[in-house]
Amino acid sequence: MNEQQLQCFVCVAEHLNFSKAAEELFLTVSTVTHHIQTLESELNTKLFIRTTRTVQLTEAGAAFYPDVREILTRLELSKKHVQKADTNHITVFHIGCVSYSEFPNLSPVLKQMRTAFPNVRPMVAVDDYFTLKKMFENKQLEILLVTRDMANEIKGGTFRKLRTIKTYALLPEEYICQSEDEFTIDQNADYCLIAMHPRFVPFQSESRLQRDLLLYRQNHDFVTCEDEQTAILLAKSGYGIAVLPDFLLTTDLSGLTVLPVNDAPEVDYGFLYQSKDSHTKFFMERYAECLNRENS
Repeated sequence: MNEQQLQCFVCVAEHLNFSKAAEELFLTVSTVTHHIQTLESELNTKLFIRTTRTVQLTEAGAAFYPDVREILTRLELSKKHVQKADTNHITVFHIGCVSYSEFPNLSPVLKQMRTAFPNVRPMVAVDDYFTLKKMFENKQLEILLVTRDMANEIKGGTFRKLRTIKTYALLPEEYICQSEDEFTIDQNADYCLIAMHPRFVPFQSESRLQRDLLLYRQNHDFVTCEDEQTAILLAKSGYGIAVLPDFLLTTDLSGLTVLPVNDAPEVDYGFLYQSKDSHTKFFMERYAECLNRENS
């Protein structure tokens, strides 16, 4: 098997659509189909169930997917290491986060870091929690921005709290608020709830919020999004009420009523780091200062 076969497999698995995968990879549908068929032949197993209307992963394909994602991630990191071989005086500092919402805070900190540590080159990985978890455990990330609950599921590393985060409901203008102070998930109501996919923001174990969202999802209209911008866009457009942790609320929220979610647990948010060398310590201290200024 080769890298292009694996890229085609991952892209089809994520879109469940050969045409969309071909468009994203700048290939023809027939080329993507050929790579998938060749891969299935080499593995001697079917990876997809394909009909005229749908594409689904087989059980073998679903089991194969996370391993392929990890292989491709390692390949990409290996390429970067080779490219940097002639500049081995450069230290690469790998940072992981689940959302681009971190970037406004990262930017001023990395500017200071470039001056203080000119030989340190930051590389930021934005991906789902489970991919970042594997990368951290495989020593491919030095620092990860996560909640304490997420950090507790990751082997190795030390958690440092930055702040406590809350969960908020973003209500479109046309929605009538039950309260001016908080939002309660009403199982008898008839509105659409919008939330992040647990791959990006895993639920806190056994929390009241998790239970309320799961119960609501069973009997009501419910949308899961893979990025907070989509969730906020849908809420602004009147498609439903977005329920998001506050570390994702860094964009323009005009036109929305923002209320804390009733009984949602407060969660510690901060760094999970592998070592405390000088540039890692510098980064954490400056990032904490940046957040303190923002919240003061």
